[in-house]
Amino acid sequence: MKQIIYTFLVILTFISCDKEDLTPLKYPQKVDIELRAYPSNKTDVLAEITYYHPVKGFTNLKEFKLPFSIKYQRTVKALDMVSFNLGAYKPKGSEIVLEILVNGKLVKKEYFVNVGYIQYQFPIYFSDIKEIK
Repeated sequence: MKQIIYTFLVILTFISCDKEDLTPLKYPQKVDIELRAYPSNKTDVLAEITYYHPVKGFTNLKEFKLPFSIKYQRTVKALDMVSFNLGAYKPKGSEIVLEILVNGKLVKKEYFVNVGYIQYQFPIYFSDIKEIK
């Protein structure tokens, strides 16, 4: 009797679990990418920003006054990365927000003090896509 109850509970657990959508995304895929950086407290911040642009290559902006935003299109495949980093040097102790948007959806957002690095990796499956609210 205990074995029947145990088996029933195991089956019920598997049935009630959410099914992941393991349908692979279609790659290569052309996407719109936007990189953003801004101070969290509306102060004037000077920063050095480095990012990769698919046409211009690695770009380094020195003494750039935040906010910063750049948009570009890129053809990606599964597990490709998008990243950029920032070092704020005036004023010291500045809290900076870094964001990555893909096709207008915020997919990565992080807060840093003075120095930050953010990256996003394109997923293989639909269930791995998570938009940040």
